[in-house]
Amino acid sequence: MNDGESPLGWLRNRKDRSGRPLIGQEQFEAGDCLRADYWFGQMSPRVTTNWSSLAPHDRSRRGAPSNTARFRDEVLAAKDRVMRACRRRT
Repeated sequence: MNDGESPLGWLRNRKDRSGRPLIGQEQFEAGDCLRADYWFGQMSPRVTTNWSSLAPHDRSRRGAPSNTARFRDEVLAAKDRVMRACRRRT
């Protein structure tokens, strides 16, 4: 993500009255990790329909299992990290 388009980048690049950044590098990195998990966890609202569940499946295919289960586990883990971070703040 372009720092100029990111609220975190904006905060990091702006200075307070004493000339210090509004947020430090550690805060920026923590916020960016949270943003990445939020995006990867598919937690943002959809603006279009998800047609992938309606696509035909080839059940006769043989071979190595797909990475779908692993991907799903990673998505769930990202969602869990976001939810835990939000609970800590309340």
